[in-house]
Parts: sequence; structure tokens; C-alpha cells
Amino acid sequence: MKNKPNKENFSRKWVLLIFLCSGPAYLLWRNSMNHEYETITFAKFLSHVETNEVKSIHIQGQQVEGKYKNDRLFVTTIAPSEHMWESLRAHGVDIEVTQPVSWIYLLFISLLPFIFILMFFYYRQMQK
Repeated sequence: MKNKPNKENFSRKWVLLIFLCSGPAYLLWRNSMNHEYETITFAKFLSHVETNEVKSIHIQGQQVEGKYKNDRLFVTTIAPSEHMWESLRAHGVDIEVTQPVSWIYLLFISLLPFIFILMFFYYRQMQK
């Protein structure tokens, strides 16, 4: 006699499938949200600041993400100097500075989905 498929087992499999597919789907969606950044050189960045084209910048370590006054976005790598800071202030650029993200934090965040999956299977085995 054939065993009838357990309705609870069937729904658990779907939940697991949805859970496992949602992580990669989220990552793909997040990457597609990547705004169209123009990569520019440090010299070009300073030139845009001098011509009052830069509206705001976000500095994290030596990486800079910024916005022109026409709302286009750009990225560059800077070599901080006193002249640069004076020029940014003189041209009214809105400046936000944050600490670079630690590699340990990034490693933890990347491993978190796998930890949850392992905990799910471990918990499931403990119930049997």
C-alpha cells in the first residue's frame, strides 16, 4: 500500500524551498538596484568641485560616492588633503564621512543565511 503524502511535510518543503530561494533572489534584486555611478578620477573630482558641479559626497575611508547638482551619481577614490577639504567647504559641498565597514562584520553578514539554514536542519533533526 502506498503511503499518502503528508500534507504537513508537503507544506514544510515549500516553506524550505521559498526560504532557500529568497536569499539569492534578494541578492539579485539588491544588485539590480545599483544606481548608475560614473567612475571618475580624483583630478576630475577636484575639477568638478572647483566648477561648483558637486552637490554632496559620502566619504567612507578613501572611497567617495557623490551626487552632482544635476542629480547624476559618481564614485571615486580620494587622497585626503587639506586643500581638498578647504575646496569642498568653499564650494558648499555637503559632506558626510563614515567609518569603513569592518571585514569581520561583512563576513558575519555573509555567513548569516547559512547559519540559519544549518540551525533549521539541526532543529528539524532534533524534533525527530
